[in-house]
Amino acid sequence: MVRDGPAVAGTTPLTDMDLRDFARTETDAFVDRLTAHADEAARKARAHADHEIAAVRAQADGLQSELEVEAARAAALEADLDTVIEAHRQVEAERDAAVARIASLKTELEAATTLVNETANEADARVKAAREAFEKDAASLQAELAALQAQLATQQSDIGTLQAERASAAGRLQTTAEKLDAAQRDNTEQSGTIRQLQKRLTQSETAVAATLASSVRAIEALDSAANTSDLFATMVKQLGMELPRVAVFRVKGNHLVGEHGTGLDATVDLSKLMIPMSVDSVITRAVAHGGLVRAEGEQLADTRAPFGGTPACALAVPVIFQDEAFAVLYADFNLPASQAHATLMVLLARHAGALLSRLMQELKSLKELRDYAAVLLQEAEQMFASDTAAGRPAPECTSRLRETIDCGRQLFSQRAALEGPAATGLLNELITATISGQATPFAGALKSALDIREAERNAS
Repeated sequence: MVRDGPAVAGTTPLTDMDLRDFARTETDAFVDRLTAHADEAARKARAHADHEIAAVRAQADGLQSELEVEAARAAALEADLDTVIEAHRQVEAERDAAVARIASLKTELEAATTLVNETANEADARVKAAREAFEKDAASLQAELAALQAQLATQQSDIGTLQAERASAAGRLQTTAEKLDAAQRDNTEQSGTIRQLQKRLTQSETAVAATLASSVRAIEALDSAANTSDLFATMVKQLGMELPRVAVFRVKGNHLVGEHGTGLDATVDLSKLMIPMSVDSVITRAVAHGGLVRAEGEQLADTRAPFGGTPACALAVPVIFQDEAFAVLYADFNLPASQAHATLMVLLARHAGALLSRLMQELKSLKELRDYAAVLLQEAEQMFASDTAAGRPAPECTSRLRETIDCGRQLFSQRAALEGPAATGLLNELITATISGQATPFAGALKSALDIREAERNAS
């Protein structure tokens, strides 16, 4: 039995040793009872309520820790007993406090025991409910297991089908990979081709820019031409800066006569080059077509090259004046010509045709002179026909024809003196065209008369 308070009169007072034994005994008894209660609660609790019981045990462990602290304190007091005898009253006060604390701990222990009992009952109820839910869930899971087994059998069949499809897909994938490799190789080749095309495009753009600059320069030069001859000479000169071989042929009756050229062989006398309209050539085709004519390869091989040789490409474009071909601009190349070159020729030919309107007065005068030359030649032919009809000998007829031609030349020279050098040769051009274009007695006599006059000049 625990004795509280000071000693009663007539009784033996408690010694410090008795007090320590009493505290130790009470503490041990308290711990034993606490452990017994905890073991009993643990046996009644179930596995799923361990966390709640553990909380109660933690609380009990806390109480035990406090008891151990008190025991440690008591041990410390015992160790220091020799030095603190004079503090006996203080120790007794502490003893009283410890006794009061033990009483309080007993009360808390009883409350904890009650809580453990209530927790155990609640745990039993929860275990029972959990068991019933488990049995219900087990039945449901068994049904689901049967359904899953049936589904598994179906899926195993599907797996076989999918494996076959996978094998087929693997074959298609291999084929696709081979096609992809081939496509990648083609892409590499195409990339090289694209780079080459880009390079060619850059070169083409550069060439077009240069040709455009040349066309501006050439048009400005053509605008300063004072007459037709100057116009064609300037056009040939400007094209000669871009093209290897260029010439202008004038349309005169049924012939095309060379007038200006550049890049030609030194042995070529362009002024004596006459192309009949009946001859198939790129130049005569341009007159008949009324627009640009381009010939390459076999097309060019079937025509007559005006300057000889075997050019790879030839271009011809007419200079149109008053809806008729007035002249033909011609160029040929040892390599295929670019579209820029053809465009440049068409541009200059059309601009020259527009400029001819400005030179209309000169052209009108030349036409009148050409008509006058035709009248003089017609009169000479009529006189020759009269002499022949009168029975004059052939040498006499030829001599008289020579005199008539000389007289006609004097008359024509006097009239053409004010029209420039391009007009002075019109009569001679018409005479030459008559000799080369007609197989008549007059043409033969005319040729003989000119040959005699030429021989006389050489002799003098």
